[in-house]
Amino acid sequence: MALSKKIVKFFLIILLSLLILAGLFFTGIFYFKSLNDDLKSGENIPSAPSELFNPQLLSLRSQLETADDPRLGPDDAPITIVQFMDFRCPVCAEAFPVLRELSYLYKDKVKFILRDYPLKAEESLNFALAGNCALEQKKFWPFHDKMFQYKDKITLENLSQYTEQAGLNKENFSACLNSERYKKEVYDDIADAQALGVKGTPTWFINGYKFEGAVPLEQFKEIIGGVLERMETGSK
Repeated sequence: MALSKKIVKFFLIILLSLLILAGLFFTGIFYFKSLNDDLKSGENIPSAPSELFNPQLLSLRSQLETADDPRLGPDDAPITIVQFMDFRCPVCAEAFPVLRELSYLYKDKVKFILRDYPLKAEESLNFALAGNCALEQKKFWPFHDKMFQYKDKITLENLSQYTEQAGLNKENFSACLNSERYKKEVYDDIADAQALGVKGTPTWFINGYKFEGAVPLEQFKEIIGGVLERMETGSK
């Protein structure tokens, strides 16, 4: 009888331990899912964090803020926002009007640089190459806007129709795309993104400080406003 009680007690301890482990496991899943959802919705993003003024970010910014990628805004702008993006990324499509609104609101204060991080195999890579071909003709931003405005209609097969609407020379564009001459440029962006810990798109770097996911317009305005205020007052 005493032996039976010990066996029962032993199994009860094992069962209790398994229940505790299961509880911790599912709690962890829920936590990381919630955190991931927060990032996608732009939550948990601080306003003008002190890290934005960290001198150690200077070396990072020299790697981020390239001269050969599409840019918008004055070169001497006090704030630089680098976005790693994919023309086939649905969250990047959500971010498109936010970027455009910010470029209008802060046209003298913010410089935007867009870098490629194609995630969806061959189609994303080809659209990234197409973006570089549009940049070659100095028509990147009209091309960029068309790509997101008609994201559900554009395919590789009908792409030339929309590039013409964006003002590109069709023959020169097709020759550029077929040559794949910007493949190294795209791969260099991918290598930099991976070295910087970029896991998905869009990923933003504001003066070198990283934010992930869909950042709402008001959140961006709060961050930018806080950074500009600190710069104007000289506070750290």
